Amino acid sequence: MSYDLVVFDPAAAPGERTSFLDWIKDALSVAEGQSRLDPAAASPALWAWHCEMCQVFPAGDGPRAYDPFCTQATKNATYRFASHAILAGFHWEAPGPALHRVKKLAINHGLGLFDASGADGAVWMLSDRGRFDIVHRSEEVVRHRLGASG
Repeated sequence: MSYDLVVFDPAAAPGERTSFLDWIKDALSVAEGQSRLDPAAASPALWAWHCEMCQVFPAGDGPRAYDPFCTQATKNATYRFASHAILAGFHWEAPGPALHRVKKLAINHGLGLFDASGADGAVWMLSDRGRFDIVHRSEEVVRHRLGASG
């Protein structure tokens, strides 16, 4: 089991939660004839994000693969590519550093972020004011935290 984060092209993603979740599921499904392990499938902004991520969290395969005998196993990641999204999987021991790095680089590259393993499935995007804000999250979790019912 891994801690999964998804970076995506915000221009390609729907704004409404249900539509977004359907879109991200479709974006990350294996497309016929397209390798999910091929970084060339990603847009230029996603590719640039991936190159920077691999400096701290090396990939499990491909040209940026980590040494399988490396003693820092929590710094390794798996990446799966789609044209408008990248799924990055991290060891559960590294969720804090992974989230921090993914978020920082998403901001730098103008990408959105979906915390697929987070308790509330938060989605962040740059706002009109240039802030990286949560645009939506699971309503069930929000209602529970606020003590609201049904």
